[in-house]
Amino acid sequence: MEEQPSFETMQYPVHTNTFSVPKDSLLRQVYDVYKPSPHIFKLKSESGRTIYAEAFIEDSNLGTLVDLSVRALARAFGPDPLPMIASNPSHLKTHYDSLDVEMPLKDCYHIDNDRFWKRVVLAKSPDQTLALKPDYNWKSAGISMKFVEIVEACAAEFWPEEEMTRLALNIRGWVRDMHIRRLQSLQDYCFEKYFRMESSSSSGEDDEEISEITETTTTTTTPDETEPTDIGEEEKTESQFELERLVVEEKAERKRLREELREVRQKAREEREARRERHAAKREKKLELELKKGKKKKKKQPKDFHGIELTSSEEDVEAKICDKRNKELFLTYKKMYDYPPDHCHHIDLRFIQWFTNLDTFIIEFLGPELHRNYHSRHLNFSYDDIKRLSFGISRLPVLRVFRLRNSRMDTKKLGILLDGLKDVSTLEILDLGYDCLNDTCGQHFKKLFTNSQALHSLELESNDLGAQAMKDLSLALLNYSQGKLKYLGLARNPLSDEALHSLISAIYDTEHIETLNLKGVTHITEVGIACCIADELLRKHRDLLALDISAIHVNGYAADEIMKALQPNTKIRTLHCRGCDLDEETETDINVILKRNRYVAENPFIGNENVTNEEIDAWINRTKNPIMLAVLAEKEKRDLCLFQRPLEFVYKSDMATIEKDVGLTNGEKESVMSSSGTSESKQLRPFEYKSNEFDEKQFMEHVHLPGHSERYYFFKARRRRHV
Repeated sequence: MEEQPSFETMQYPVHTNTFSVPKDSLLRQVYDVYKPSPHIFKLKSESGRTIYAEAFIEDSNLGTLVDLSVRALARAFGPDPLPMIASNPSHLKTHYDSLDVEMPLKDCYHIDNDRFWKRVVLAKSPDQTLALKPDYNWKSAGISMKFVEIVEACAAEFWPEEEMTRLALNIRGWVRDMHIRRLQSLQDYCFEKYFRMESSSSSGEDDEEISEITETTTTTTTPDETEPTDIGEEEKTESQFELERLVVEEKAERKRLREELREVRQKAREEREARRERHAAKREKKLELELKKGKKKKKKQPKDFHGIELTSSEEDVEAKICDKRNKELFLTYKKMYDYPPDHCHHIDLRFIQWFTNLDTFIIEFLGPELHRNYHSRHLNFSYDDIKRLSFGISRLPVLRVFRLRNSRMDTKKLGILLDGLKDVSTLEILDLGYDCLNDTCGQHFKKLFTNSQALHSLELESNDLGAQAMKDLSLALLNYSQGKLKYLGLARNPLSDEALHSLISAIYDTEHIETLNLKGVTHITEVGIACCIADELLRKHRDLLALDISAIHVNGYAADEIMKALQPNTKIRTLHCRGCDLDEETETDINVILKRNRYVAENPFIGNENVTNEEIDAWINRTKNPIMLAVLAEKEKRDLCLFQRPLEFVYKSDMATIEKDVGLTNGEKESVMSSSGTSESKQLRPFEYKSNEFDEKQFMEHVHLPGHSERYYFFKARRRRHV
C-alpha cells in the first residue's frame, strides 16, 4: 500500500508579509508545481532565512502588493512620505495608516493628517466615544497626550530642560489642553541623607555645633581680596575716610567673633575632659567590682576550646551605625522620618510657561502607579514644586480653566499658587477639589479676586473648610466688583450652621452665586436649613437659579420651611434634593414649582403689568413650534431652489405670459427667442453635445446646474417619437 502524503502545514515566521493565491488556472498549476514543500523549511540551509516570497495564503483583507510596499516604505523611511507616495492620494492614505502610534513626538509633530492623529488619540485615551464627535481637534489632543507621556515618564532627579524646552517651543502652536495625572517621585535613596541617629552621648552633637560655628565664622570673616591702598592724607576724600572707618569696624567685628569662637571651643574642650574623667571613673569602679568577684569565684580552666566562654566587647561600634549593617536600627529611624513637603520634590514645572496657547490645564499629584510598592510620600509635593508651577501659570496669557485636584495642599501652598493665579486675568474656572484645604486657607481668597475679571466658577468640593474659611470667602466676594461669580461648589465640606450663615448672609443681596452646590454637607442642622437655606437663600437671594442639597437629611419642619420659601420664588429653576428623606408629595410639589418657574423664564411677559397686548402678540408670533420652524425652513429652501433653476424651453405663443409672470430682461428675452426659433432647425440634424470642449472655468460655472436645456428636450422629443 502506498504511503499517503502528509499535509503538514508550513510554519512561517511571525510578521511575514503574505498575499493571496493567484486566481488564474495556469498560474495555479505553476504554483502547485514550484511551490516549496514543508520539508524544505527544515533544511539547515533555510534555518536563517527571513524573507519568504513564496508564502501564499488566502487573505482578502491583506491588500495588494502595492499596499504592502507602501507599508514597508512607511516603516523604513519614517513619517514623511516619499514623492512617489505623496503624489497618489490612495497611497498617501495607506502610508499614514501604517505609521506607528508610539512614534516619538519630535518625529511626528509636523504631520497634518487627521487619520493618523485620530488613531493616536483613540489608542491612548480610555474614552472611546471620542470617535463619535464630529468636530474634534485630533492633532491638538494627540500632541498633548504624547507630551504628557514624556513628562510623566521623566524621573524626578533629572529634568532635560534644554531638550524639553526645544520640543515645547516646536509644538506649542497646537497644544490647547493638557492633563497631567501622575508625576514620578524621588527614589528611596534620595531620602537616606535625612535619616538621623540620636546618639546616647552628646559628644557628636557638640562636634557638629562646633563645625557649624567654624563654617559660619570662616564665611563671615573672609577678608576682602582688594584692600584699599595707602593714599596720602592730602589726597583722601570723605568717601575714603568712610571706607577706612568701615574697615576698622569690620576688623573689630572679626576679632570679637574669633574671641567668641575661642570661648566656645574652650567650653566644649572642658566638657569633653569632664566627660572623659567621668567615664574613666566608671570604668575603674567596674574593674574593681569584677576583680572582687573574680577573687571570690575561681574560674575553672576549660579542657578544650569548646569550653571557652566568649564575651561581647565593651563597645560595639557597628551597633551604633545606622545603615544596612544594622537593619533594625536603620528601619527604626527610617520609620521616624515622616517625609515632610520640603523634601518631596518633582520635576521642574516651569515648562508650562512655553505653551502660550494653553486654554485648559489640569494637574494631579497622584504619584506613579506602584500598586504594592505604594507609599504616602508619593502623594506629597514640595513648596519648590508649587513655586515653579505658580511661576509657569502666571506666564500663560489665555488660560481659561485651571484644575488642581487630588493633591495635598495647605495654607502656604495655596498662598503661593494664588500669587501666580492673580496675574491671570483670563481665568474663568478654578477647581481645587479634593486638595485637603483646611479652615485657615480662606485668608488667601482675597488674592484670587484682586485682579480677576472673568472668574465665574470656583470649585472647592471635598475639602476641610469651616466657618473661618467661609467668612474670608464672603469678604472676598463682597470686594469682587470686576466680575460675577456664578458657580460655587462646597460639596462634602464640614460646614456648620455658623459657616453657612456667614456666607449666605453676606452674598444674598449681591449678584454673585447663581448656582450653589451643597451636596453631602451633613453638619447642617434643621435650624440651619430653615434659616440659611429656606429663609435667606430661597427667599432673599433673587439671583439664585440652581441649588443642590442632595444627601442632606431634611426633616418635616425644614421641609415645610423650604416649601414656604419656594412658593413665592419664581427665579429658581433647578433644585436637587435626592437622598434628603423627603416624602413623595413634597418632591412632587417641588417639581411642580420648578416647572412653573421654567415656564415663567421662557415667557417673561407673564406677571409683567407694563407689557402691552401688542408686545405679547409679537412675542407669541416670534416663538413657534419647532416642527413648524423646520417646515418653514424647508419651504424657504424650496423657494430659493425654484428661483435659481434655469428656464424651461417655451414656444413663441407663451412668451407673453412668461414676460408677464416672470419679468424677463432683454438679454433673457433674446436667449429664449433664439432657442425657440431655432429649435425646429436643430431637431432636423443629429444632436451633438461636445462636452470635452469645455474649459475648466466653464465647467466650474455650470457643474451645479441640472444640464443643458436643449439636450433635455432633444432626448424628450426622441422619446416621444419612439413612443
